Amino acid sequence: MVDIKGNIVTIDAMGCQKNIARTILRGEGDYVLAVKDNQPKLRKDIASVFTKGIGLKFKNMLHRRVRKSNKGHGRVETRIYTLISAREQEEFKRRWPGLKGLGRVDSMRNVDNKIEREVRYYVTSLTYEKIDDFVRAARNHWGIENNLHWSLDVSFKEDASRIRIGHAAENLGTIRRIALN
Repeated sequence: MVDIKGNIVTIDAMGCQKNIARTILRGEGDYVLAVKDNQPKLRKDIASVFTKGIGLKFKNMLHRRVRKSNKGHGRVETRIYTLISAREQEEFKRRWPGLKGLGRVDSMRNVDNKIEREVRYYVTSLTYEKIDDFVRAARNHWGIENNLHWSLDVSFKEDASRIRIGHAAENLGTIRRIALN
């Protein structure tokens, strides 16, 4: 129902599903799907590929890396985006339709000289040469997530809501999003 032709669809871990990837490809779009602990074997497999790559300094692996930093709100954030070709990982290609790359984002946040680190993994239909598209997709996805959740909490105090009976929480959440739009 949505025209995604020529666009990149990003979905958090909940949407990291083979059928969703197939649907995106049928719509002639690309995907960047987050892999988290709800799929522990997939996450472990991807992490091991990156651990091996880092250990070998990605020698003999088709890959691209980009480092981005920004300052603001009393913190310095540095992100290292790595996209490697899935060509050598036949097991991944069999498991994921249209898979062309495995992505990793290393985030380091320095707030008051305290460093927080986070690593996120992705499966994607983008080739490693399209690192700039991967960077933009991963960054924009989290920007939307963060802005939406921040707005819902600040404007509507959603995190403090105690509504739990029946479908009330879901219904009120829908009304909040409509109002926010």
